[in-house]
Amino acid sequence: MPAKRYATGEELHDLFHAVFELHGALSAVMDEVHARVGLRTSQLMVTDAVLRHGTAAVPEIAAALGVSRQHVQVTCDALEQLGVIAYHDRPRHKRSKLVALTSSGRDLVARATKAEAAIIQAALPDIEAALSEKSASFLRTIAKRISESKLP
Repeated sequence: MPAKRYATGEELHDLFHAVFELHGALSAVMDEVHARVGLRTSQLMVTDAVLRHGTAAVPEIAAALGVSRQHVQVTCDALEQLGVIAYHDRPRHKRSKLVALTSSGRDLVARATKAEAAIIQAALPDIEAALSEKSASFLRTIAKRISESKLP
């Protein structure tokens, strides 16, 4: 049995460039899809984080998304004006409120998710499920290991 060969820094760097290219392509398509449901991609990223975590404070959402608290606050304020999210008091924090999706917000996220899935399926009808699952797991592992690593 041949010995395992580990990827070099250069090979991993090439992988990261491919991920950046994929991000750019996905961003362009998702911006168009999200505009069709009436929101910006950044707004749907926040609503998706709230949906996954239930109610959450702005700093918690920002940490989950890896963006600034200020960015999430501005986005949440806009989403509140649209009736997509609502702020709720936190007993121990007078200034930091909890963010929750409204029923119309949950409906909007469901519509956006359905539209995304339809476009992805149409663009990639022949990707094997096992490959998709393995690739997603691999990318999550890389993200976790990078976020936990200490830079030399």
